[in-house]
Amino acid sequence: MLAALAVAVRARLRGRAEALVAVTLLWNGIIITPIYILGLTSRLRPASLAVGSLVTAAATLLLAARGARFRQLLGKSTRLFLGLVLLPIEALQLSWKSKRFVFVGVAFAALLLPYLAVSAYFGQ
Repeated sequence: MLAALAVAVRARLRGRAEALVAVTLLWNGIIITPIYILGLTSRLRPASLAVGSLVTAAATLLLAARGARFRQLLGKSTRLFLGLVLLPIEALQLSWKSKRFVFVGVAFAALLLPYLAVSAYFGQ
């Protein structure tokens, strides 16, 4: 996840919504790339997947950190992560302050997403 955050920070995206989409896509790409490559080469084993995932994440992080101060990049990545984590809470607060019916939809989505994640996990 740190590698995806670092790439999003280096991309200098405008807002948190764009950053959320970028981090999600990058993180999935970092996870799926070794699975896909090892699967195509018929070498998909737990040990090779662990090494492949580590190499992919490390390479992505090193490429993102190239030409930047690592400590500064880490700080910006941490701030981006906290901003993304707080995004649903801020959406609930803003919709509550608007005194409109939209709060019901936002609250429903906030409750539905964890339920769907747990259902997908147990549905395997």
